[in-house]
Amino acid sequence: MEYEKKLREKKIDHEEITEKYDAIEEFWLRKPEIEEEVRQKKDELENEKRIHAENIEKKKAEKVQETEKLRRDMLYWIKETKAQLLSLNET
Repeated sequence: MEYEKKLREKKIDHEEITEKYDAIEEFWLRKPEIEEEVRQKKDELENEKRIHAENIEKKKAEKVQETEKLRRDMLYWIKETKAQLLSLNET
């Protein structure tokens, strides 16, 4: 009876060890695939970072251009208004 109990325990231990070994073996078989996926994701992330940085630089350049255009337009309108006011004073 004691022998059968120990035998069952050993079989359970053996099954657990076999399951763990199978999981480890499956991981090692898939490891190159997983590493390739990680590498691809890192490459994708770097590409997205680069694109994002380029977009930010484009937006900054657009903002500078728009600000400069607004400044020129305002100067034009100020000069135009000044000329109109001066012409009203002359009459």
